Amino acid sequence: MPAKETTRFMRIGVAIGATGRALSLGFAAFYRSLSFSEKMFWLFLLSISGYFVFIVIDYTHDSTSPSDRMARAQAACEGTFGHCFDPLDAIDELAKIPSSAPEYAEASKLITLMRQQVDAKTKEQSQTPNEAQIASWQKTQANFNGSSHDEFICSTSTEKQSIVSFDNGRFWWKDEDNRCAEREQKHRDEAAAPFSYWPTTVRVDTDMDSGWLPDEERTCMTSPNEKGRVTSVSCDPNSHSPHNIPVQFFGGIDRNTVSEWRCRREKNLLSDQFVCRAVN
Repeated sequence: MPAKETTRFMRIGVAIGATGRALSLGFAAFYRSLSFSEKMFWLFLLSISGYFVFIVIDYTHDSTSPSDRMARAQAACEGTFGHCFDPLDAIDELAKIPSSAPEYAEASKLITLMRQQVDAKTKEQSQTPNEAQIASWQKTQANFNGSSHDEFICSTSTEKQSIVSFDNGRFWWKDEDNRCAEREQKHRDEAAAPFSYWPTTVRVDTDMDSGWLPDEERTCMTSPNEKGRVTSVSCDPNSHSPHNIPVQFFGGIDRNTVSEWRCRREKNLLSDQFVCRAVN
């Protein structure tokens, strides 16, 4: 470093040191001149000032990440934004996501959705019970005829019938288009998909017998019992003499619906068995 620069920095350091010493001496003299009660007052004032400075710094520095804000909003909705449990809390969390965050666009869409739900709840609360029921019926019919596609929840009536609600359970209606059964079946099929890769052997009532040729394959239909599990296999609609034998299934056996299978007699030197593979 050049000598001139070194001298310059040394002078600055000396000046800062002298200023600091002068301030400390001045504060010491001021502090000694105070009475005990005045000293306590100033200490209290400095403590309160420091506390408020800490609060301001903590408020202005929000360490919560945008992804955490999204998670909190989802928690306020109890997992689903379609029928949010507490949309106001969700809006409060989503509104704090900065515009520079990748989650901002999704948060903006969700805020619009939450506000629509708040407006809908406000409108519902202002309706008489009769008006609310009529509005619910109209909304349900609009979904049944395909002009609306609102989220819905399902349940079972006291008469063991499938019922559906498009207003988060406020009013229930008969499931006229079987959408609840279709959704349940879809869930069962998705759960059954992994079982297509390894077999499950179940004893069932079937018309498959030794009259089949080795490796003969036919299209068969299975029917479930009251618990939804495959209980019978029919390959010949004209046959009326089923017998109970073990059958190996590649596919979900708890579908709770009539299903189509391709069944084959697999006979070799070591075994002779019937194997069915799911078609749908």
